[in-house]
Amino acid sequence: MHARVSITVAAARDEAYRQWRDMLADEQSGLRMAPVEIADDEPPNRMGWAFADDSPFSGTGVAVLAEAPGDQGVELHLDLEWSEGGPVGSAVRKLTGTDAEQEARDDLRRFKQVVETGEIVRSQGTPEGHTATRHLTQQPAQ
Repeated sequence: MHARVSITVAAARDEAYRQWRDMLADEQSGLRMAPVEIADDEPPNRMGWAFADDSPFSGTGVAVLAEAPGDQGVELHLDLEWSEGGPVGSAVRKLTGTDAEQEARDDLRRFKQVVETGEIVRSQGTPEGHTATRHLTQQPAQ
């Protein structure tokens, strides 16, 4: 399967590139797709990787960084290619919010938080941070 997801981050391209690379390499970074094996490195514009053997995903990814319009920071675009075990596996992962595209969106949100605030924003109600799978078990407010 293929997906392209993007986010704008209020940071210089060099800094965003360095932090994205560091977070991808660190299993404890909070990114679900980490760790990866960097295969193609063109700082600070482009980086390609393959998901590591212990990753829940199998496939490849490419990150492209570009200046955001109006001096608003940098845009991070991810192109992902992965396999999910056929149509049944794909449907199950999509329904549970664990497909690679949704995980990438969650990872980009976490990355933006780290770059802009220095930490992944957490609360007592969601100590693991925001995730799509959390919405499946969410209860109405009392």
